[in-house]
Amino acid sequence: MSKERRTVSLSLLVREWMTPVLLLSMAINVRAECFQQAADYYQVPEILLRAIARHESGMNPEALHVNANGSRDIGLMQINTRWLPELAHMGIREQDLWDPCTNIFVGAWVLANNLRRSKGDVWQAVGAYNAGWRESPVHDRRRADYAERIKRMVRKLLTSARKAAASGGAG
Repeated sequence: MSKERRTVSLSLLVREWMTPVLLLSMAINVRAECFQQAADYYQVPEILLRAIARHESGMNPEALHVNANGSRDIGLMQINTRWLPELAHMGIREQDLWDPCTNIFVGAWVLANNLRRSKGDVWQAVGAYNAGWRESPVHDRRRADYAERIKRMVRKLLTSARKAAASGGAG
């Protein structure tokens, strides 16, 4: 194979490989900005939003879960379709929840409302993100269990960030 042909082949290979990598990198950066902006706007801890997204969807903006009651959980923050009537008053439709930034902002809105309702009890608010506010021993346990899972995720994210900072990388 001639040097010119190898260069062209290598160039095509790099372009075909780099385009998806660059797009993914840009999407990750946009998402990072969205977490920060949503946290700032709704005055909620960014680390909680990230931990919830990591737990709920594994950071997959295309995640979809169909619940036994027929409702669906959509996107990064797994926004339940039961929120749609209230979100409609803000101009947010179901298809908008597939946009990662919109999904993160809606998740931050849910968490902020939970924080107000819990009078600032962070872990009660986090538990209600998943289990709602119904008063029953079963729901109390679900809230506590979910909050505990998110606490573990927060610790995991903080540990990863510390390790990345110590090695000179970004967290």
